[in-house]
Order: sequence, then C-alpha cells, then structure tokens
Amino acid sequence: MSYPDPCNVCTKARCVTNGCVDWRIRYLFRQKQINLYARKLLQGGSHKTGEAFRYEHPDIIRRYLKNGPCRGCNAEAVCDTPCPAYWRWWDEKMEEFRGRLGKC
Repeated sequence: MSYPDPCNVCTKARCVTNGCVDWRIRYLFRQKQINLYARKLLQGGSHKTGEAFRYEHPDIIRRYLKNGPCRGCNAEAVCDTPCPAYWRWWDEKMEEFRGRLGKC
C-alpha cells in the first residue's frame, strides 16, 4: 500500500515537519507499516503448539544452547538489538554454566 508523500506537493515556502499535520499523518502511517512488517517477519519461526508441554530431544537442546536463537531467525540479517528470545537463551546459557560449575 502506498501513501503519497505530502512534501512533494507542498506549496509552503518554509517547511516545518514537526508542525505539519500532513507530514505527521504520513509518518505515523509508514511507521505502522514498518512495525507490522517486523512483527510478521518475527512471527514466522514460532515453535508453540498450544498449551501442552512437550520435551525436546536433548540434541536439539544442546544445539540451541550452543548456537543460540539468532542463527536461522528471520530477522538475523537486520537485527542489532537483543530480543526476548535472545534474553531467554542468555538466561538458559547462564544456567548451564552454573550447572557446570556446581553452583545453584
């Protein structure tokens, strides 16, 4: 969906984007599109299968702890901020280290 840039047809002699209603409407529209695209991109790799608990094979868990959630993620190429999946992995990785050291 395309929303035309109001600045291209603006007749004002001096541009003040912060006070321009048309510019703000287009900005918010585009920001909403960007957020929807990112949300759609990140929802592609969900492993949730409902409310039932299931055990993963130990090899899958070892591979996950070794590689982390970023490898193979749909947003891997553009991501530069830790997401909730990364922080969950970080906590699980620290728990693994504490287990190796024999500390609780």
